[in-house]
Amino acid sequence: MQRKKKKEKKIDRTPAKVAKDFWSGLYQKLQDRLIQSIEDGKETFPGEKNHYRSFIEKKRSLPDDKPVGDSQELVLSHHFLVKPYLPWNNLKHIQDDLKIDDKKFQVLLFILKPTPIEQTLVPEENWLLKRIDEVSDNFVTECNRKIKALSPLVKKLENLIKEDESYAAFPPIYSTISAMQYDIGCTREIVKRRLTTEKNYLDINLIDKDLKKSPQKHKYWNVTVSNALKILNPYCHTDNCENNCRKTHQRALTKIAELLKILYPSIWKEDIKTIASRIKQKDYRNLSA
Repeated sequence: MQRKKKKEKKIDRTPAKVAKDFWSGLYQKLQDRLIQSIEDGKETFPGEKNHYRSFIEKKRSLPDDKPVGDSQELVLSHHFLVKPYLPWNNLKHIQDDLKIDDKKFQVLLFILKPTPIEQTLVPEENWLLKRIDEVSDNFVTECNRKIKALSPLVKKLENLIKEDESYAAFPPIYSTISAMQYDIGCTREIVKRRLTTEKNYLDINLIDKDLKKSPQKHKYWNVTVSNALKILNPYCHTDNCENNCRKTHQRALTKIAELLKILYPSIWKEDIKTIASRIKQKDYRNLSA
């Protein structure tokens, strides 16, 4: 009896899959190098070595096909990249003043700062993002150079077939054209994936593509502050408030201003009164994302 041949698993080598694997592999190698550099003392990281390693390992355990802004990734980012570096003494004073319980206060902080968003709005202060962007941008530049160099060659070979009949029946020229077109296609997808990932990240975080504008003017704050006010405002009611009071209290705006100044010192630099005034003028709760 003849054994049935096992079906060979078809490997997906489409340009889109090649691009996905390329960036995934690049970021993994870069992360490994950074971990090694930290352990060798060649690179500094604002935290313990094992802390950063744990973050990378946890992040790698998430599904590859997770959408940008995935809740699991946000929770990881907040746990590893935000919470350990917060000035808890200053925050504790606000919590005590508001008489808000620990669980609610942790939710409030997560809403106000799920990720270190200032690293995008003020990128020059983020050593890790700078390193990743530098490497990624260099690859994109090289890819564009490659596309620019190969595209005219493919066109010349195609014209050669049309102009010289002797090449019309020459198989190697077709395989050469096909291989070069595939290479160009993969390279274009690599560039496209990088640009798409950047755009999706900015869109999901409500950050305008113009990163040179004032960090306070991005739509990110519309939703962030609005959701924070929904939690904090009930703790600012007074004995003069009617039942189901819907007023946004000045004290709530002031406390949000204090929190913004503590959580984002490189962005919200003004005095508390000025920040509270800006929040009130914009009336974040009524601004659509």
